[in-house]
Amino acid sequence: MITTGSKFFFAVSSILGAILSLELVIHLLSPGAYVFGLDTTQAIIMTSVMMASAFLGFVSIALRDGDTTGEPAAVRAAMPAVSNSLWPAVAGIGITLMALGLVTDKRMFGVGFVALLASGLEWMIQGWSDRASGDAAHNAAVRSRFLHPIEFPVLGALVIASIMFGFSRIMLSLTETGAIIAFGVVGVIILLAAVLMARRTSMSRNALTGVLAVGALAIVAFAIVGIGRGEHVAAENVPEVEKKATNAVANKANTIASVNASATGLEIRHDGEILQPLLVPRALTASLLFRNETGEKAQLVVDSVKVVVDKEGASTIEPDEYMTNFIGEGKATYLTINIPKASHDKPYGIRVVTESGKTIASTYEVR
Repeated sequence: MITTGSKFFFAVSSILGAILSLELVIHLLSPGAYVFGLDTTQAIIMTSVMMASAFLGFVSIALRDGDTTGEPAAVRAAMPAVSNSLWPAVAGIGITLMALGLVTDKRMFGVGFVALLASGLEWMIQGWSDRASGDAAHNAAVRSRFLHPIEFPVLGALVIASIMFGFSRIMLSLTETGAIIAFGVVGVIILLAAVLMARRTSMSRNALTGVLAVGALAIVAFAIVGIGRGEHVAAENVPEVEKKATNAVANKANTIASVNASATGLEIRHDGEILQPLLVPRALTASLLFRNETGEKAQLVVDSVKVVVDKEGASTIEPDEYMTNFIGEGKATYLTINIPKASHDKPYGIRVVTESGKTIASTYEVR
């Protein structure tokens, strides 16, 4: 008999299976056509979730959803009380973080793996302590004696490390003056909160927990904003040599020119001289250094040609292009090009395309 809990797992597995099957059938009938546009990574993740849901459905059937109503009354009375637990939810969060970390960030995978191990250990110990006796209070005391010497130091270290990391991200994202003001304001807020709590003759545990939770959420929120902004660099305190070296490409790149893009146009230089037009050696691999000063993300695009040889051995010249990835404001990268044939009728185009769609164009010639 299919239990109530297993129906939910089978529903999730069936929905994902239907999506994957429809995607596969459409692709087989019409190669290159997709309904949902799933890539390989997304298909693997959905397949894993589908198989896991089906497995949990069969486990739920085997365990009868943990229902003990079919047991004799004497057996049910002798069963120890099972306490509530959040560790299954923590384990689910850990598995989710691991799945996301596989396709996004390895650090997220590590956090999920640690959360999964911790929840597994805690869940196992809680299951063992729940069977120590029929008294729930005694079972909780057994668990506390076993895990509190481990939990308190680890949780304390994690809380302190999280607060320090959060404050560091906030302060590093601010200017020198802003960091001083923010540090002073935060200190005043903490002092006032401590004074108000000290003046109260009694304060409930829930109220204290709420105050600490609000403070922790505020630190997390501002830390996320600080991470998004990145570290603030005081340009006026950076030596001129260091300014020029930041984000620069090594000399071994052997660049023939640097393309400096700004909001006013392109400036192509080599050894301090402005090149107009830029001359590129034919059939020689060369590199261009691209510096983005446009105020937004931008990429360098170099129009070129390529020689295409057909089955009969005849060669034709077709348009081609080289391009960099989009880089941020103040960043630098280089682009390696190789122009196989010189143009005799018009110069080639070289342009910078910004993230907003603006194009800053120039030309170069091949010799």
